[in-house]
Amino acid sequence: MKNELRIEVEYLPISVNKYLAPRIQTVGRKKIPVMYETKLSKDWKTMFRLDTLRAIRKQKFDREETKDGYWYLDCGFVLKRKNQDCNNFFKIMIDALISVAIIDDKNIMPRVQWLNKDTKHPKTVVRLHKAGEFDYKL
Repeated sequence: MKNELRIEVEYLPISVNKYLAPRIQTVGRKKIPVMYETKLSKDWKTMFRLDTLRAIRKQKFDREETKDGYWYLDCGFVLKRKNQDCNNFFKIMIDALISVAIIDDKNIMPRVQWLNKDTKHPKTVVRLHKAGEFDYKL
């Protein structure tokens, strides 16, 4: 049996541009900018994790296998707008999958497989599966 996980949700990830926001923190007499996770990103991650957990239970996915080798995170998106940058979606998706579907993100290789546009019905389709051995030498 091939260990892979498929997740399909009727919403898009939030952009990395809305994932973190700066705030000014005073340390001693100095004011320094500090990044914090926004409420929007925390809410999105909670929603995506719940959908991921449902998919894991239904498909009997074993996250322990993700600690060995490399894994592809193949994604397809139905975007709301033509000019959306889907590469900005990976950071929050991978962070949401850590400790739920994957052990660590160091061996995850995200890639976009297809894009579509529908202003009324956005969608995210994810397939996490083991990468094959590479047959070339550097």
